[in-house]
Amino acid sequence: MSAPDDAPAPARGNLPAYMYDEPQGELPRPLTVRRAFAVWVTIAAAWLLGTVVVMTMRTDDIRAGIVRVMWASGADPSESAVDSLVVTTQVIRIVTAAVISGLFLLFAIRMQEGRNWARITITLLGFATVGYALIFLPAVSTVDGLFLGAQVIMAALGTALMYLPASSRYFEEAGRR
Repeated sequence: MSAPDDAPAPARGNLPAYMYDEPQGELPRPLTVRRAFAVWVTIAAAWLLGTVVVMTMRTDDIRAGIVRVMWASGADPSESAVDSLVVTTQVIRIVTAAVISGLFLLFAIRMQEGRNWARITITLLGFATVGYALIFLPAVSTVDGLFLGAQVIMAALGTALMYLPASSRYFEEAGRR
């Protein structure tokens, strides 16, 4: 025997909203998550822009390095071979930076949506950025150092913003939906 249509709904008690089948609407993003998203998008852009700037400014350094490697390996560094390797090096570095920037952007978007796995992944990418800087910062040019130093500061800021109490509550609630 089924209940009539005008029967009162069962009492809900003090159960959290996510335990009901009703649509809950979009979870409001705290300011800390929105700012963390902006920081990670800025890091993605800085990574790509920094690589393009450095690769175009340091063509002579790349050329000299290729010539040294060719001489050390016993190869004859002809002008066309060196030019070809310079362009190949630049393209590979820029494509790699584009992929890394794309990953930062993808995980930032997912993090902003409340995906905790994306928050953890982008945190690991931030730690990798810091590790990369610690390894390569002493050996880079001033322009490299400026971009890399800015990325390290932004990675620390973005990571801190994602783990502030308001952000943590957001990720917990989003995980229940």
